[in-house]
Amino acid sequence: IINRQIQNNSIYGTALNQNTFGYKLELIKQIRPEIIALGSSRVMQFREESFNNIFINAGGAMGNLSEGILFLNQMLKYHKPKHIILGLDFWWFTDNRKEPKFYLHHKNTGDILTQKKILQPYYWLFNGKIKLESFKYIVSNDLIPNPLTKHDSLGIQAINTSNGFRKDGSYSYGKYIFGFKKSKDEKFKNTFSRIEQGINRFEYGEYLSSEKFNKLKEILNILKENNINVTIVIPPLSPSAYNKLQEHKEDYKYINNLFTKLNKIDYFNFHNIASINATDCEFIDGFHGGDIVYQRILKVISEKNNYLRKAINIIQIKKNINIYKGKVLSIEDEYFYNSKEIDFLKLGCRYKTPKIK
Repeated sequence: IINRQIQNNSIYGTALNQNTFGYKLELIKQIRPEIIALGSSRVMQFREESFNNIFINAGGAMGNLSEGILFLNQMLKYHKPKHIILGLDFWWFTDNRKEPKFYLHHKNTGDILTQKKILQPYYWLFNGKIKLESFKYIVSNDLIPNPLTKHDSLGIQAINTSNGFRKDGSYSYGKYIFGFKKSKDEKFKNTFSRIEQGINRFEYGEYLSSEKFNKLKEILNILKENNINVTIVIPPLSPSAYNKLQEHKEDYKYINNLFTKLNKIDYFNFHNIASINATDCEFIDGFHGGDIVYQRILKVISEKNNYLRKAINIIQIKKNINIYKGKVLSIEDEYFYNSKEIDFLKLGCRYKTPKIK
């Protein structure tokens, strides 16, 4: 898969063989990057175009602190990057959110056929989830177009909607941004509901988990022992989601406790992204920022981090922020997308397509 991505600039989006942990390890093994972004899906919008040095996005390989330790130990068997941008989700630090004891998806290597995998595409075809012209690519190794980009596609998600990983490991969310499917978080209603109920990543908590904070210390020790520079980042909520969380701040006392403890460590706190002028219209949902949000983050980091200052392509980032502010996407290549970004969150965002020179 990765060899084909490198050769053809392919988008990889599987529906049956999801193993982000193994995929990102192999990506690092093949590319051997100087800089890695590691964390959950909330770091997946850091892209190689924003860096002058070789960069790989390992977002999604670390669903919690324990999995992050596993990932680093596996990666260090064959590659040692110079720098890691480490994204920390606040919900990793409360005991009210449990970590899994086993990671069964790590064993899904994609080369084992099951009856379900064989029959599932026929089920999708029968129920109209995939089109007949897409179905033919299941048994074809030719270059496979998708409806949004000019790029080769691997996996049924990428073929149908262009959702999937780019060759640098960052993620394409075309399915929602271009209106192929209705967003599950229109007007951030889903995120607001999670906050109000204290569920699904937004579990309430009064106390910071000392056990989980010690796991962060273990991660930092691993990096220190291997002479790997680290930049810690708290990924953002959308401004509206942040304000909703503040309405329930008494239920989330552990978050401020986390920030207080992190003050003893050098870190960047983008929990409240409005502080650097990001808007709701620049978000994919209530807790996933888009391209411009993460370029705003890199702009701030470049101003304060000596190592990354030279590695970050600040000229391109400033240009993109100026042109595409208020949007999710920044289009480096006018031929990458066939569709235009819409107001998929129903926030009243007014999108004007900029002229690209």
